[in-house]
Amino acid sequence: MNQSQWQLLDAMGVSSWQRKAAGELLCPASIQTNTPRSSDLMIAVIAPKDDWVSGQLLFKSIANAIDLPLTNFRYFHAIEDLLQHTCNEFDVIWLVGNKATSNLPSSCKIVESESFSVMQQNRQAKGALWNQIKEFRRDA
Repeated sequence: MNQSQWQLLDAMGVSSWQRKAAGELLCPASIQTNTPRSSDLMIAVIAPKDDWVSGQLLFKSIANAIDLPLTNFRYFHAIEDLLQHTCNEFDVIWLVGNKATSNLPSSCKIVESESFSVMQQNRQAKGALWNQIKEFRRDA
């Protein structure tokens, strides 16, 4: 693992990881968490459409890192779109580039992050998201 990869993991607050293949990785690494994979965990992702489209590679990498299949995520353009559906089916609401409002159900854990475009360029923004995910996993 080269120095920049070590620095990236350190900036994100990742203290343990597992390589999927020997040698330099050409794909995202799997980050082991304490909570087992659960097909019941549902995450609503709320992100502006243009950011969602441009951030697909990063989103898939994050989903892979937390060891959840893409089928456990539902995408919404805006908070209002989520409120038109049954919010109670989601365990986590991930606000990408948005701030929480009082309209969100209290039964859900709220995770806030910078936009995908910001996270693609900013290690600290990705680290802040990862810290929230770690905290959520600890509480689960």
